[in-house]
Amino acid sequence: MPATKTGYETFYGVNGPAVILLGLGYGITDQVGVMLEHTNLFHEYELTVTWLALEQEETGMPLTLSLAGSSCLVTQKSEPDDDVFVSENFKFTFQSMLARRFGDSFSVLVAPIYATNTDHWEETSDSTFAIGVGGRWIVTGGFSLTGEWIPVVSGYSTGHDSWGLGLDWEVGGHAFQVVVTNSLGLTTDQFIPGGDLRFSDSEVRIGFSIFRTFWL
Repeated sequence: MPATKTGYETFYGVNGPAVILLGLGYGITDQVGVMLEHTNLFHEYELTVTWLALEQEETGMPLTLSLAGSSCLVTQKSEPDDDVFVSENFKFTFQSMLARRFGDSFSVLVAPIYATNTDHWEETSDSTFAIGVGGRWIVTGGFSLTGEWIPVVSGYSTGHDSWGLGLDWEVGGHAFQVVVTNSLGLTTDQFIPGGDLRFSDSEVRIGFSIFRTFWL
């Protein structure tokens, strides 16, 4: 989406070309899940496997630990005859997520993340290592506030660390989220290197997400 600073012509970023991500996840067990997603930015597909290795309990384990690995494929072609399945179009992401819940309403997350080929459009590609931090505060009922900041430690960076703030509303099996962010990409390897907007310039984007959970 355009930045809110673009003004009335794009209805402050809401009425304009949007970056969209569609995903479908399945819980194989209570600890293992898979997710397949597609975004129209570079026509990229991302397949992610997540493992809940440790779970926080009231007594005993102080943290929740999840491990995730993703494989991404960029299918956008520069020329009609280009081969999609080449090494330059593949990206791999690995992350460990450490979470801690404090009481019933507040939780924090720290996530070291490593992504390969994050500047795939360059002949000599770099990888990116970042450490994401985030938090969630359940305000009341189904409403909660979320936030994240992903500073790049080493490797390829856009120069502006990714960040986002969200307002969530959960009702039934649905979760609705409105976010403001400086990032354009939606797959892991796209937003890890950083956003393209500078907060000090009062430039942000507005987006929204809808999640639906099904029980079998």
